Amino acid sequence: NAMEKDAWSQVKDEKIDTLMLKDLLNNIRLEIGDTGLTSRSQAFIGLENAVEMDNFVEVYKDQPLKRVTVVTCLTTIKKTVSDENAVSCLVMGTENRDVYILEPDAFTILVTATVPSVPVFIEANGLFDVEYRLMVSCRDAHIYTIKRGYKTGRLCLQLNSQPVGILRVNNNIVIATMNQMLSTFTTKGNCMWSVEQPAIITAIEAIDVERQSLKLIAVALDCKQIHLYQDRHKVDILDTDDIVVAMKYGRFGREDSTLVMVSRNGALTIKILKRTAKFAIREFVEAPQHTLTSKLNIPKKTKLFVDQTMREREQSISIHRTFQHDLYRLKLIAARSYVKAIASSLNPLSSTAIDPLKLSAQVHGLGPIFRLVLELQNTSPDTPSMDLLMTFQCDVRIYTIDRSAIRVPFLAPGFIYSFATRVVCVSKLNISDIIKVLVVKEDGIIPVITAVINMPASEAPIDG
Repeated sequence: NAMEKDAWSQVKDEKIDTLMLKDLLNNIRLEIGDTGLTSRSQAFIGLENAVEMDNFVEVYKDQPLKRVTVVTCLTTIKKTVSDENAVSCLVMGTENRDVYILEPDAFTILVTATVPSVPVFIEANGLFDVEYRLMVSCRDAHIYTIKRGYKTGRLCLQLNSQPVGILRVNNNIVIATMNQMLSTFTTKGNCMWSVEQPAIITAIEAIDVERQSLKLIAVALDCKQIHLYQDRHKVDILDTDDIVVAMKYGRFGREDSTLVMVSRNGALTIKILKRTAKFAIREFVEAPQHTLTSKLNIPKKTKLFVDQTMREREQSISIHRTFQHDLYRLKLIAARSYVKAIASSLNPLSSTAIDPLKLSAQVHGLGPIFRLVLELQNTSPDTPSMDLLMTFQCDVRIYTIDRSAIRVPFLAPGFIYSFATRVVCVSKLNISDIIKVLVVKEDGIIPVITAVINMPASEAPIDG
């Protein structure tokens, strides 16, 4: 920016001081935003101390002012002719929301265009010297079009979810999104069809089978599968050892039809398409329907089955009474076990709706030194728990506890937090007792949750 460059030139010539420089940069930032400034100016604005600002200016004032960015996506476009071995231009998108087309020999910038958001995928079509079209997918879930003479990208379509990948197949745009949808759009932004996938989409790739004149779409899913589509019809499923996060189809060595895959665990897998492979839509779609219409293989009725049916008809009342009796007995046993668990506080739950907690305890060791491990969980769906304190009650003539109070940190919902303390049996009578664990608010008196731990008898008392 010319104003930013002039501000640094003035402070270099000592026409203004560091405080005036900071005011000028803040005014420039209000006009063009943070992304319009260089990293040096952004770092200088964040300084508060006058001494630090003076040292910063002294170090960097003589260095040239540069705006450094990060490349976010890359692709290529043929320059003059569309032959396979023809020269291509490099197309790149940057974090500063710029799209550049580089000359292949000297790597000079031929075209510069901007888009309203940061580009993440670029799909190129056409020839640079004749006519070209760039489809740029950005982080704001919008697709922008850049043609010859465009300085800014023009909105083509708006997606309902963030894009995972973008392809160009038969003059149409194929887009995979994070809501598990595979959709095809025209270049004017009209949706032609959409297919929902059974799992999260991780990557997509175009597969061109020239000997069969087929153009397929490979969709890698989070369920360790790759589904192949011809238009909106699924023609094949490929199982993988791990989740595929990147794919590329093309010539590899002497093989023309090769699919190279990178898995989430870092593995590289190469699969070669058979020359005799067939992709039939009808066979793949109708195969599940055949199993639905086929008759079930029902076995013949045996004499034992007939006798059992007759017995159920004749003794239906007694069988029903026996079933009800066993059902009530099962409910009674379950209720007694539940009451026993509550009375002994084996797995207590708090009864307050403000802080729904779950507390469990384990005793490790044979004595006289034990390790008491406590697990505390916030069972609320979305409300965290704060300002909690964990204390212990025991007979000091029998046990001593190293940490009599444990401060509980911020409890996020759903996570289990573990706490541990050391318990020493000081009694020489070889007896055991209970230890109560109380979880209370730091400013409260009534416990939020309480647990009773039955300590085991110590093998041998500790000396002294």
